[in-house]
Amino acid sequence: MKLFKKSLSAVLIFSMSFSLVGCGNDTKQGVAQQETTTKEVIDSRGKHIKLPKKIERVAILDKGFVTQVMSAFHMQNKIVAQGDLVQKSKTKERDSLVLCPSLLEIPNIGYPTSAVDYEAIVESNPDIVILRNSEYIKDSEITQEAIKKIEDDLKIPLVVVNGPGCKEHPKYQDQYEGVKLLGEVFDQQDKANEIIDLMQKNIEMIINRTKDINENNKPSTMFISGFKDGTVEGTIWGDNYGDAKFVEEICNIKNVYEKHDAMRKASAEEMHALNPDAIVLCTISCEPKELLENSSYHAIQDIKAIKDKSVVSRGKLTWWGDFRLEIPTIMLITAKGVYPDKFKDLSVSEWLNQYHMDLYGIDKDTAQEIKIAQGLGWMDEAGF
Repeated sequence: MKLFKKSLSAVLIFSMSFSLVGCGNDTKQGVAQQETTTKEVIDSRGKHIKLPKKIERVAILDKGFVTQVMSAFHMQNKIVAQGDLVQKSKTKERDSLVLCPSLLEIPNIGYPTSAVDYEAIVESNPDIVILRNSEYIKDSEITQEAIKKIEDDLKIPLVVVNGPGCKEHPKYQDQYEGVKLLGEVFDQQDKANEIIDLMQKNIEMIINRTKDINENNKPSTMFISGFKDGTVEGTIWGDNYGDAKFVEEICNIKNVYEKHDAMRKASAEEMHALNPDAIVLCTISCEPKELLENSSYHAIQDIKAIKDKSVVSRGKLTWWGDFRLEIPTIMLITAKGVYPDKFKDLSVSEWLNQYHMDLYGIDKDTAQEIKIAQGLGWMDEAGF
């Protein structure tokens, strides 16, 4: 009997030991399985974000940067909800719609300038949400509420991608951080590096052509936006701020409005007082030809830049100062507009089509369509 009890005890101990070992293995297998189905990235906030290893459904809060990068990755079909500020009544006015026409067909989840539609986010069932942050929304209550609700209430992984303007002293290289981060999110690190190399190669070309111009030979340049419909008033941008970011360090240009981190409305009288040598038309402004020839602008057509026809337009590229993958384009238009002799061998219009073909792997017709959507068709007519 004693022998039987000892044997039974041994069996029980062995069984319990086996069960414990089994539980330990199950736990290890569970952790291993989770590690193979998830990954971790560090977003622009420095926050560690756990994401699904395989991402198929993406909701974006963006003004075009995320759409551009995902299109360059050939992953724009993964966007299932958008806050890209596209409107059905303006289908030809956004380059995002040339790259990703389906943006008009998927749920619109709003944008932090007004409101975010959280129900639409939930209904779109995204694997992740990507918020492209900028200097204009980073401190708003709507943005902070959106971050909190998506992460804490909806429990959806949120990746925040900061634009350069989110930094106190932005540099154009800050743009590359967002490209690298999205490369990690989508396991496209090699392609992200190709995009960065393409951008940097063209920026270095501009820097090399303008770097030797001394202070006395720099034309005073006005960066002005919202200058349209015959209204002789616009917003001018100061040193390294908003639409005038990076022009000093890349184009070696003197900003006529020398205040740092500043913007203000400028009347016709103030524009006369500043009397710039060159004008760069920025966010939602008229085309150069209109400013030069339309009698509606008669009150300012004796300003030196306009008399000398030293006026160029960035089209819609600097919409709200939120620069995207077009930093080389923005800088090249600016540099050639101010220093035409330095770039007389280069057609920006032709260069731009090639840039988009290299960036997105598209044909020339599609590249031309993007250029028109960006409000840069004026370059073809002007031979710029």
